[in-house]
Amino acid sequence: MKPIALIILLAFSNSLLAQNDTLIINDDYKWKIGVKGFVERSGIPSLAPANERVYNYGAVLSYKLGKSRNFIETGVYSFTRMFSADFISITQRNIRIPLSYRLETKSIYFTVGFYGSYLVYKDTHATLPVYLEKNKDREVNLGYSLSLGIEKNVSSNISIFIEFESLNDLTSAYLNTRASSFSFVDNDSYSTYGVALGVYYKI
Repeated sequence: MKPIALIILLAFSNSLLAQNDTLIINDDYKWKIGVKGFVERSGIPSLAPANERVYNYGAVLSYKLGKSRNFIETGVYSFTRMFSADFISITQRNIRIPLSYRLETKSIYFTVGFYGSYLVYKDTHATLPVYLEKNKDREVNLGYSLSLGIEKNVSSNISIFIEFESLNDLTSAYLNTRASSFSFVDNDSYSTYGVALGVYYKI
């Protein structure tokens, strides 16, 4: 997944390089608002590879620090996480709110930050009922995020972007009762990675 994402990023950059040079770019903006959608892989790496496909989406808001290429970025996202093994399948739907630092070059950008997520819905299918009885979900999770992307202007105020993002929870997914040998262990946390496409409007 990761090499494919990098190839897509490079192809996207080369195909739009000439177009970017012909545009009159608006550099006086302070805010960028946008939307983006993700195709990602999710899982609990300590129990199984992060190989369940999920689709996420949301709104993003970036604030430009002075005249620099530095930004503070946040947003609100629908955040689906999945885990499956031979005896259980879990889907969690969350609301995720990130807070990140973003550094831009001419076309490539990097972000690093933290996020909080709140569990709003869960769907579980298990052949061993003890999983349902002995594990309590952690409703609020904290994690960190990293991303690498390419952004290109299509008009003076509108730009499009593609990015690769990696999300890793710092908190365990479950509050373990330790009442059963089948219970999850405390350090079982979700990991998600994938590719996003989106559009920004500069204000």
